[in-house]
Amino acid sequence: MSGPSAHERLARLAKARDDAKELMGQPPARWENECDGLFKEFRVACLHLRRDREVLDLLEDKESVWRFICKFCRERPFQHDRCTEVLRILLLCDKWMEKFGEDPEVDIKDLPSAIADEFSKRVDEINPGRLPDEQRPRARDPWSDPGPPPLPPPADSFGPMQMMPSGLSVVVQRCDRARVLVDEKAKQWGEIGRGLVVSVSFSQQATEDKVRSAARFLLVARLSTAEKVLPGQSGQGGLGSDAESVIDLCKRGIQQGVLIIPQASLASSVGGDDWGLSYSSWCTQDSASDLYKTFADTLRSYAHELVHGIAKARQPVIVASDFHGRQFMELTSAGPFMHSFNF
Repeated sequence: MSGPSAHERLARLAKARDDAKELMGQPPARWENECDGLFKEFRVACLHLRRDREVLDLLEDKESVWRFICKFCRERPFQHDRCTEVLRILLLCDKWMEKFGEDPEVDIKDLPSAIADEFSKRVDEINPGRLPDEQRPRARDPWSDPGPPPLPPPADSFGPMQMMPSGLSVVVQRCDRARVLVDEKAKQWGEIGRGLVVSVSFSQQATEDKVRSAARFLLVARLSTAEKVLPGQSGQGGLGSDAESVIDLCKRGIQQGVLIIPQASLASSVGGDDWGLSYSSWCTQDSASDLYKTFADTLRSYAHELVHGIAKARQPVIVASDFHGRQFMELTSAGPFMHSFNF
């Protein structure tokens, strides 16, 4: 039985383009909920046409697709491998590259660093008279975070460079069991079994959108495991070879937990002649407290949403340490499999 025709594959790509164009004008909450699924649909449609460049070039309004891809790459760094896969297909299509080079609303800096240089050379090859990105006017996304003002040049270009943190800094590690004191006066502990321990910090650039994006990522990224290894036993082979997401495990009925603790020191910077630590980028304590609550609430709401209605699925246990108390914590792990992320 033959597969879909080239015309049918092009129609699927066109529908993904139309949906992307419509989503770009929607509020951040809708973008946050739908952009991953829409990119997946576009990626599949693009893969089906990777050997039919002539058909791929027939798609009209390529500009809408490029704007969607650039925004998705910018806001979903954990999807860069899949983005690069799509970009390598479009890289070979002259008409697609020509449209990218003509559009002032797209920027190569938004693309994954692994392909940015190659992509830039290809754009310049197809568009030899194209202005450099820094000289091209760009339309502002009405829903985007305006971001911090540009940094002044360092006083001593040969001295230590100050490293500014992103809005949200997260360190994640696996655990077999973990607990944290959630009420010091009542000596009440919150506890999870196998899952993730998440340390989080907020700087002045933190926004609720970044917090929600980070919460969703931690639930769907392949960071946890179903494997239990005891001392003296050997686990699976390669690093991360057993990795699965908290949500995928819960959908199969395997209990998982996420324990979060505030860790303000993650939002530190280094600068000055003595390489001293600076914490000037911290947001205010009240703002950090509100963002921490949003982070915990979003983890709970997304967890419920992603497994609700699935037979045999189990809700992940979400435990949040008290923001204002001291962080008394106990953790057991057969291999923490630690990662750090900035949002």
